[in-house]
Amino acid sequence: MDLEEKLWDDVSEQIKECATESEAQIYALKLANERGMLEYIDADAIEEGVGEMWNEFWDKFFKSTFN
Repeated sequence: MDLEEKLWDDVSEQIKECATESEAQIYALKLANERGMLEYIDADAIEEGVGEMWNEFWDKFFKSTFN
């Protein structure tokens, strides 16, 4: 597994624990920075990716809870 895949896997797991999308984005950006990945992954791309993951997580949650 490459570093970028590992980053997204870790962010995906952490999204469940975040109260807001902004909190998840901050987590992802800090994690990417700690791993030295902001040199080749744009911060805007990380924020956009987290936004998509956030929406998918909550969509699945609501569908499984209310259907």
